[in-house]
Amino acid sequence: MGFPKKFKEKLEKEISDVECFEGAWITWAVCGCSEDACGWEGWILEDVFSGVKGNREHHSASTNQICPVCGQDLFRTGASVKVKPDSDQTPDLIEGVDYETSPIEYDR
Repeated sequence: MGFPKKFKEKLEKEISDVECFEGAWITWAVCGCSEDACGWEGWILEDVFSGVKGNREHHSASTNQICPVCGQDLFRTGASVKVKPDSDQTPDLIEGVDYETSPIEYDR
């Protein structure tokens, strides 16, 4: 079973094909808003942007605040960090050495 061919151009994008950003905000979140919450905690994406505060362009990003384990609402803590892309974008893991990939197959 392959991927839908109508998404071929979207699925085969590389970094040179997408709009880069200048920074992002990530926040430590906890699944602890209700008695039956699962207690998951970890980093979530708050915002992806370019430009300076007051004149920012916000980029498309998934910023939902839903627990990846149980699907309940997350509580955003006060621990937020601004991150900026490093000029060295060399991957830590090397394809064919640290992991294997399969060619993308498409349905007709």
